[in-house]
Amino acid sequence: MSYERKTNNNSNSLKTNNPLKNMSVAQFKAFLKTAGLKVKPHQIDAIKWCINRENDIDCYKRGGVLADEMGLGKTIVMLGLTQLNHGDKPTLIVVPPALLEQWKSVIINFTGMKPWSKDNLDAKFIVYHGYTACGDHGVEDIDNVVEYLQGCKIILTTYGMMATRKGIAPFPVKIKEDDYSHWSKSKDSRLWMVKYHRIIYDEAHHMRNPRSRKFAGAVILQDPKRSIGTTSGFKTDEQYATEAAKKGDCDCSICHDPLSHRLKKTKCGHIYHANCIDRWANGGHNSCPLCRKPLQFLPVEHPQNDSKECHPIKWYVTGTPIQNYQKDLVSLLVLLGLSSMGSLKETAGKYLLRRTKIDAGIKLPPLSMETLQVSPTCKNELELAKLIHSKLSFSGLMEKIENCNTIEELTDLVKLIEGESVFPLFIAARQCAVYPQLIVDKMKFKLSLFEQFEGEDLIRLRKVLNNINTKSSKIDAVIKKIEECKDEGRKIIFAHYRKEIDQYKKRLLEKNFQIAILDGRTKSRERKNILEDKVKPDVLIVQIKSGCEGLNLQKYSQIYFTSPSWNPATDDQAVARAHRIGQLNKVKIFKFIYNGIGKNCYTLDQYCKAIQDQKRVLAKEILG
Repeated sequence: MSYERKTNNNSNSLKTNNPLKNMSVAQFKAFLKTAGLKVKPHQIDAIKWCINRENDIDCYKRGGVLADEMGLGKTIVMLGLTQLNHGDKPTLIVVPPALLEQWKSVIINFTGMKPWSKDNLDAKFIVYHGYTACGDHGVEDIDNVVEYLQGCKIILTTYGMMATRKGIAPFPVKIKEDDYSHWSKSKDSRLWMVKYHRIIYDEAHHMRNPRSRKFAGAVILQDPKRSIGTTSGFKTDEQYATEAAKKGDCDCSICHDPLSHRLKKTKCGHIYHANCIDRWANGGHNSCPLCRKPLQFLPVEHPQNDSKECHPIKWYVTGTPIQNYQKDLVSLLVLLGLSSMGSLKETAGKYLLRRTKIDAGIKLPPLSMETLQVSPTCKNELELAKLIHSKLSFSGLMEKIENCNTIEELTDLVKLIEGESVFPLFIAARQCAVYPQLIVDKMKFKLSLFEQFEGEDLIRLRKVLNNINTKSSKIDAVIKKIEECKDEGRKIIFAHYRKEIDQYKKRLLEKNFQIAILDGRTKSRERKNILEDKVKPDVLIVQIKSGCEGLNLQKYSQIYFTSPSWNPATDDQAVARAHRIGQLNKVKIFKFIYNGIGKNCYTLDQYCKAIQDQKRVLAKEILG
């Protein structure tokens, strides 16, 4: 289908000389009708807001953060913009790999555009990823790839394809004296060389870390001349660092670290790390830390011939813009082009649109939640859980484990999984809660590598490992609950580890349940069949990091979380896979929390739950 139809009145044509005047609510309604979709009031409100943002008088800040709650049709709104205001340059859509096929299907079904292939060489829509991007007979075989990409209307790719490559520092790194390297020309992404009319980042919270390669790749995409994370126009960080070095100021006077990346210069001539001076300013200080003159930054410098069309419209689409901290949202606003923000809540009010299902007037079947406490039922499991948690300060576990013949041996084995940081113990505590065999397998592997044990000690410890009963109280509790609710609808289990997933599969198959799995091992065709409901399992087991985003699983009405995530946004995203428009049944959520390791003591599950509650309060303060 084509969206460049002309009517008797030329002013109503979707294609005009000025693409910024090329949008209207009536045209969006026509797009929805042509695509066979219902016109929904909340999407009309969203398109009005988006049109207003795309016409922002400040050409460097066109776009914004579309942060509607999951399931409100953010994808359709973004796709509508690509059809109504397509411009003369391509729109780049960047998504997580798990959502690539879903976006491809949406574009094909709702726009009629067929993707590029060796049988469709003149296509204006291309999926630039994997085989298509670099395989034999892929687009790289075209004589001028960049010229071809520049002529496309829609380019669909993944964060990995647009991120800086391995071996390329996302920030300037000093290699030799007076030699600063930014990125290797030989590893430039083709996507960096294309000029875009619009860039859409789906699940944009993937770029919340400003030191990540995804964030760095986004900066290059949006403006290759802009130094990463700065507000200093086209003067690069290395130029600022060199300028400071000439004055004898090689360190940031706030953090006292060498000036290296994300720098800001004040009007009084002093240079600081951007995050340091921003914290200083946000703390209520209005003077330069060094000279105490009024704190003002150099204005953004732009070339004389710069125009609105040189800078792409940028959209950051995510239902969870704050995952851990307020700075997650700040990172997206920095990418949008904001140099200073003042009150984050006020800034978000202008550049961010957030509505819940209640705000949008959408009525869904009721959602109920039940938290089930699970205590270890096996002596070895309890001993192992206590030992691991006793090394974590939040647990409060100070009691001595008595009447245990293997305590000394277990203590030696736990030392094998300790690292320089606390993170290996955090992982071990979760693994112990969901499936203790994961810890035993890790200990066996470590024991084979470490040379500190040999002879009789090695034989003794191996014997202890072989005799440990690896029964999982958590898996037993989940299986029992599933059996109790056998006739109450199809179920999703959100698990964390592959061996844990395999154990659920084995146990449920023994109970005659039909099983399907979505994790990193699932082939694309299997995944497609599951998402299109061509296979209809009783229980779908999903690795939460692989399947908590963007999937439509309305056919399932019961959700089981084997362990809480650190981020409440992760669990919320997972729930929204089933509790969304199209769900016809009441949705039940079961959360399993591991406890019972001691009086007034906390397990990692309980600690994660407390952290989730704190993060929800933080997000509510900003987003409402």
